[in-house]
Amino acid sequence: MSVAKNSKPLSPKKLEIQQRPGWILNIARHILVEEGYAFLTIDRIAKELNCSRPPIYESFASREDIVMGLAIEDVIQRWTLIKKAMTFNGSSREKISAMSAIFDKMYPEHLKILVILQPNSIRQRASEKKLNTLEEYEARAFDLGVRVVEEAIEVGDLILPEGFTAAMVAYSMLCITFGGSTFESRYPYWPIQQRDFDRELAFKWGASAMLDGFGWKPLSHEHDYRETIERARIELKAEEMIRETENAKPSTCYGLTIPTSIS
Repeated sequence: MSVAKNSKPLSPKKLEIQQRPGWILNIARHILVEEGYAFLTIDRIAKELNCSRPPIYESFASREDIVMGLAIEDVIQRWTLIKKAMTFNGSSREKISAMSAIFDKMYPEHLKILVILQPNSIRQRASEKKLNTLEEYEARAFDLGVRVVEEAIEVGDLILPEGFTAAMVAYSMLCITFGGSTFESRYPYWPIQQRDFDRELAFKWGASAMLDGFGWKPLSHEHDYRETIERARIELKAEEMIRETENAKPSTCYGLTIPTSIS
């Protein structure tokens, strides 16, 4: 690959324009996670950046567009990590455990963004370009899950009843994962959440029981999937992968250099 000669560094103004979306996303993520959607406004972001509103609107059409930008960062990260989990050396069902080994470390914050996106009003007010990008990567991530199910069917680990498809199994897994994790993330102070039992173990047991119900081999009484999860975390270097993909986000890599004011 050739390198362009005499390439000049960007001027301060052009560099600011390039990095500005990352600064905005960095501040927005902090507000959403720490305070909630009601506190995320264009005026609040402008105040944090010590600027007027127009520079923000040059990068994002609305606050909904900013939330969509955060969601795009997260879904690209999720898609990248799923691809990595699929390289895990194990059976098809063990690859599902490998995905669990990764997402257990990153879901809580990401779910807050995903839950905010559920009302149609959020998606309708975001730009078409960002909405299309989000839907594209959501589909890519889902298709990777379908591929694991198809692998299980091909090698005989999973036999589906007539009329059922790999996509239906992948959708069922998505529902139980998203539903359980959303409840844990959104309602941490419900009385039931305060009872003295291992909620993470209960969730994993329920998910495992569903896969057993599908007849996805090896069944949970035939294999130690907790050992698989620990092995996956080590072999895939889960924490390092998450850190690398997190640092690749504009809200992180540019967010580290937020100026005291912008023009």
